[in-house]
Parts: sequence; C-alpha cells; structure tokens
Amino acid sequence: MTTPARLRFWLVMLVLCTVIVLLCMAYVDGPTANYMYAHVPRGRLSFVVSHDLGRLVIFVALGFLFLLACGLWELSGRRLARWTEIPALCAWSLAWATAATVSLKRLFGRSDVDIWAGRNIAEGRAGIINHFHWLHGAGEYEAFPSGTTTVASAII
Repeated sequence: MTTPARLRFWLVMLVLCTVIVLLCMAYVDGPTANYMYAHVPRGRLSFVVSHDLGRLVIFVALGFLFLLACGLWELSGRRLARWTEIPALCAWSLAWATAATVSLKRLFGRSDVDIWAGRNIAEGRAGIINHFHWLHGAGEYEAFPSGTTTVASAII
C-alpha cells in the first residue's frame, strides 16, 4: 500500500472510530451504567473491582523502575539481555499509556458513574450528569478514559 493510500485509510478509520465513540456515548454509556447499578448486586467482588484495582499503580512504578534499570545498564556500557526486550516494550507502553490517561482525564472531565445515576446528590444537579466538562478533570470528573483499561490494553 502506498503512503497516500495508507494515510487515506488511517483517516477513514479515525473518522469511523470517532463516529462509533460518539454514538456509544450518546446511546450506550449512560443506560449501561444505570442498568448495571440497578440490576447487578454490589457485593465484595464489585467492591474489589471498583476500588481495589487502584492499588495496581504499583505496576506502573515497577515499569518505570525497570526502564530506569535498563537505561543505567546501557549507560554503563553493557548490552541488555535479549529477554529484556518484551518487558521493556511493555514498560514503555505502560509509561505512555499512563501519561496519556492522566492528560486525557484532565482534558475530558467526564463525570463519575455515581454522578450520572444521580446517586451523589451533592453533585447530581443539572448540567453535571452524563456530560463532559472540558478541561475540568479532577476528583469525580476523571472517569474517562479508564486508567485500568488503558494500562491493560497497553501491556496486551
């Protein structure tokens, strides 16, 4: 495939992906969150999934430490072993995915699911529920993109 053909293909896929994401935001996102809250029992497993996954940030730190160790090893004039190639690529993916996620959360300012469903009464006022709040991402406005999903996707 020639370079102009690849560029056209990439642009068509970008537009298609954007349209699909916008349609999902409009017709799938909020109803799915409300359905899950109403019909899925909230037991220990849902608590672990929704709260304890934040503790996996230790893997981000380990990835950065691995990259630091690889860099120091190379700076000392030694060659890295062949087995370090895949972990180093995973660590770089993890680093870039984390940076992108933090930046995009601040950019999009997507409200938390508890706000969408009106369960957080203090924040559940008009204009807050189920919207993006551009450049206001902090606290309860950091629901998109999902950090856990981004990190898992980057490593995969």
